[in-house]
Amino acid sequence: MTVAVTAGTAYVTGTPSTQNSQTFRVVSSTEEDVTISANSSGSTKYDWLYLKLDATNLNNPNVAGDNVATLVTSRSSSISSDDGTPPTYGILLAIVTVANGAVSITNGNIKDMRTQASIGASTSEST
Repeated sequence: MTVAVTAGTAYVTGTPSTQNSQTFRVVSSTEEDVTISANSSGSTKYDWLYLKLDATNLNNPNVAGDNVATLVTSRSSSISSDDGTPPTYGILLAIVTVANGAVSITNGNIKDMRTQASIGASTSEST
């Protein structure tokens, strides 16, 4: 079972090892599939899907800079708060409902949690 995360840009706040908090621009140029684990718990679970920053790699990224952010899931028993293992530095992208015994994930199982902001120019006239 997988969820496809499309290419895009995100701004995520994190703290590189031994540095101050910063906001990082993370760019993904390709779609990436995230594996959703099977659920045999006897009850519905929720996989919280995050874009996670790695504090150590932020401090010393590889030459390509492609080792500072990854997609991760945190399995929770709640859809309203992540009681699993949320990342220290991450941004929530989606919550995936995983029914007991599920064999597939459909769009109806995915709750989009991305936030989008844009800055536009405004004009004013004086009289």
